[in-house]
Amino acid sequence: MPETSSTQIPESLKGLSIQERIQIVEDLWDSIAIPQENFGLPEARRGVGEANRRAGEERKPAAFLG
Repeated sequence: MPETSSTQIPESLKGLSIQERIQIVEDLWDSIAIPQENFGLPEARRGVGEANRRAGEERKPAAFLG
């Protein structure tokens, strides 16, 4: 199967099982994922997502609330 990107996978990783490679990807992602508090949002904006979620729940019929 031909390479579909310009990124080359090291040979040492190609020999790992799929589960091992998935774990490496998860570990790598965890090492670069930015926690919300590091986005530099003002305190007043941090709760906006929660407020919007709650507002959406208020518009749902009671039968759909779990």
